[in-house]
Amino acid sequence: MRYIISCVVLVTCFALLQYNRSGMPLYFYRFTSEIVPGLFLAQLISDSDLIVVGQVATFGEERREKLTEQGQSFEVIHYISKLNVSRLIKGKTDNSSIAVEFLSTPIRSYVLPSRDRLALFFLRKVDEKRYEPIEPYYPFLAAVPNPPKVENTDLDRVIGELSQALEYPNVSETDKRVAIAALGSVDTEASKLTLRRVSNDDNISLQIAACAGLLGLNDVSQMSVVERLLLNPPKNAPMSMINKLSSSLARVKDPRAIPFLSKLIAIGDLQTRRNASMALRNTGDRQASSALITALMDSDREVRYQGVMGLATITKQWEWAPAYDVYSANEQRYLTYWREWAKMNR
Repeated sequence: MRYIISCVVLVTCFALLQYNRSGMPLYFYRFTSEIVPGLFLAQLISDSDLIVVGQVATFGEERREKLTEQGQSFEVIHYISKLNVSRLIKGKTDNSSIAVEFLSTPIRSYVLPSRDRLALFFLRKVDEKRYEPIEPYYPFLAAVPNPPKVENTDLDRVIGELSQALEYPNVSETDKRVAIAALGSVDTEASKLTLRRVSNDDNISLQIAACAGLLGLNDVSQMSVVERLLLNPPKNAPMSMINKLSSSLARVKDPRAIPFLSKLIAIGDLQTRRNASMALRNTGDRQASSALITALMDSDREVRYQGVMGLATITKQWEWAPAYDVYSANEQRYLTYWREWAKMNR
């Protein structure tokens, strides 16, 4: 019951603190306060004893049990599935079919496969008779019947499977978006090539998701597409995905993005301007100076702060690079200095 018994309070406190430098959380929060781990493909592969493309032949309830966690009682349902193995990606098994145990509980959003589902399964060996998902939130990813070209490493083979699934018209949009998220978690040329292809997909949601994935990998090859999507969002584009795309800008560091970021910081909406200013600061490149000077005049304090910090980073004037609370307490002092600096250095 390693999936059920956990110290929720400690994990929650840890997750609240675990933000990377771009501000992206390692955990995602649901309305129910459930802590859902992020999808990190390389870790999923590394932790798996067995990765197979297989089809669910049978799926049924095996037993139920009552558990108590943090004073809350709930029911856990154990399901057992017979999985017919189509091809082996990692690990060894002499059997053409394997038994896999899945769990379901009302306090966790664990994912269950449907009968006849063909997918890429990531499994841990429990004993000689059965396996279980290595990560019950992401027990499987999209796969299709035809095998892709065989690659050298486990990661390459999984990327090949996902890349092929993204080309298959019968794979659902939901499965494709999860596959895109998985590819966006690994910085390899193979994953980026696939994301670049999908960034020109006719499906606007997949296009946005792929662009966000590329930005998260500091790949700026599709910045013209990103600019168009952010400055003129299609009417059928979900606003939540546009916001995610905007947030992904904050992870960009490549100076080649500066011309696009300069335009976004000048005429983008508030969220886009904030993230574009952060990206400009991240580049640490003198070519970003003009756009960062523009940021000093923005109506938003956070954008102005990124302008100050970006210019301080570029010029290495660390005495004029205050912590945010120091800046907030005496913003005008820093703005005056950098605006004067800008007049003398344009």
